Amino acid sequence: MNVSDYQILNVIKTYIKNMRGKVDSAEDANKHPGTSADAPSPDDGMRKMVFDRIDEIVSEKVKKHET
Repeated sequence: MNVSDYQILNVIKTYIKNMRGKVDSAEDANKHPGTSADAPSPDDGMRKMVFDRIDEIVSEKVKKHET
């Protein structure tokens, strides 16, 4: 059985989408009542940059394989 690049990229894309939901829900559960909800932690910026970069790479590969 052969698995195409398109199928692999869709699995990765779905995985990233699902992990974002888990990260968001975990962050909500870990918030302490004494902290401000508006104050971002230093890890939030790095996490966002990593997810944005992964999204960009996967999107480019999907577009490349669709054409």
